[in-house]
Amino acid sequence: MKSNDLLVSHVHTSWNLCVLLVYAKLVRPKKLIIILERKLAITKFIRKDISDFKIQIYYSISYIQKLRVIWRIRNLISDKGGVEFVKFTNFNHFGQMIQFLNKFTKVVFLDDGTTFINILDDSIVYTRGMRKVLKELLWPPGFSPKFGCFYGVSVAYLSHKSLIDDHLVDKQVVFEDFGQIFSYFELRKVANKYLLVDREIKKWVELIAKYDTLILGTAFVKHGFMTETEYFDILREIEVPFPTKTLYKPHPHEEDFRLSDRGINWVVEPLFNLPLEIFLSYAVPKRMISFGSTSSFLLIDSKLDMKCEVILISKLASKKIVDSLSTLENELVDIRISHLS
Repeated sequence: MKSNDLLVSHVHTSWNLCVLLVYAKLVRPKKLIIILERKLAITKFIRKDISDFKIQIYYSISYIQKLRVIWRIRNLISDKGGVEFVKFTNFNHFGQMIQFLNKFTKVVFLDDGTTFINILDDSIVYTRGMRKVLKELLWPPGFSPKFGCFYGVSVAYLSHKSLIDDHLVDKQVVFEDFGQIFSYFELRKVANKYLLVDREIKKWVELIAKYDTLILGTAFVKHGFMTETEYFDILREIEVPFPTKTLYKPHPHEEDFRLSDRGINWVVEPLFNLPLEIFLSYAVPKRMISFGSTSSFLLIDSKLDMKCEVILISKLASKKIVDSLSTLENELVDIRISHLS
């Protein structure tokens, strides 16, 4: 796989940045430009002595910065000619504008882990009211504010592609499975080569050895999908043989709940401001429980030696999603439904 000398990417999360580094290691550009709309904790772990390619970060937090970034990218394309653009969602206005206003040689879509869910069921609503109206009005020509709109994309690497093959009708796009470029083995090599995380990994290995079960929290309450009471009712449904050997990792956007105040005696650990996937590439618990997050769905195909349980919330997961995901079950993967009263 050959890339252009310059690789530009619009990154939203620390997990996106990890996947980007896996891809960059594969295609070896001379320079990697990372566009951020907010500061990410993982950037402080990037090595300064990377020899494979040069990394430069463009912050685009304000509207003025966004305009400057687009202008700088246009100038780079004029100077260099061949420039590749990597994006992680089709649902971000600024990202689509970057693609629309610049003539990239190649546009690559790297799945952040849940694109297939939104393609399977496009009725899931993320924006409402006036915000939704404005989003549709201001979207660039040719593009549509939908997760499944791959307009102008050259290659799209999608998680669980086999579940959505019937929905991938754009003949101009080459659709590949995300597993073609990503594995936990490759992620570990990238972490060793491009990130300074030795101390954090040492802490993780020592920490996870003390616990049997890891439970990943969710931001359903903050995003308005359920009430706080409903969320704690779901947590109480989870059966763990030894509560004191159960580790709870809050979602990065999760409110600061005190589990002990709700009678749940699990140990809470935010895990050092790095994506969980990095830690799992070094050591895994015996059992992991999650609620249909990016990590959940990525782990279904991970081939890591642990029991992976995914709890889907009945009012949030359509029958189409449940039926599709149930085909992925095996001896290490258990997918079940929690019914809210």
